[in-house]
Amino acid sequence: MDKVNVEEEGLINRKQNKDFSACKNYIPVIVEPYPQTKLKKIDDNKWLFNKDSTLYPVMYKIHEVLNGAKNMYFYVKRQNGRYALLKHENKLQLVFKKYKSNDGFLHVYYHNDMINRSKLLDYCFYFAQIVIVFYLVLFIYGYLKMHEYI
Repeated sequence: MDKVNVEEEGLINRKQNKDFSACKNYIPVIVEPYPQTKLKKIDDNKWLFNKDSTLYPVMYKIHEVLNGAKNMYFYVKRQNGRYALLKHENKLQLVFKKYKSNDGFLHVYYHNDMINRSKLLDYCFYFAQIVIVFYLVLFIYGYLKMHEYI
């Protein structure tokens, strides 16, 4: 049996086994570590949360399970394969409608660092250094010109 069939069977089984008729006011969430995270994996990672709440209870629960790990960021995977950063004030129901996967669950990923920020920040710091050096050279040139060294 190839990998695609196993994944499809798992998806079919999860869709058949889920009975959300009794849980209409709840959203199923699967919490997973981001692939390159240094944080540990959560064993019991399938939870139900009230659909009218914000993402804060989800994030709080993950923090609680991971013993209050510092610098945690939460993401969902978009359909294009990239990750979207979640804010705690986002409504869970809206995030679920926008990002739920084919198996009917909202997959939330946690990571100890921000994703896709390093290049942008590196460019900003590099640009700031260039600007500082430029103004420093301009200041020295003006100072030397003022005192008639040039």
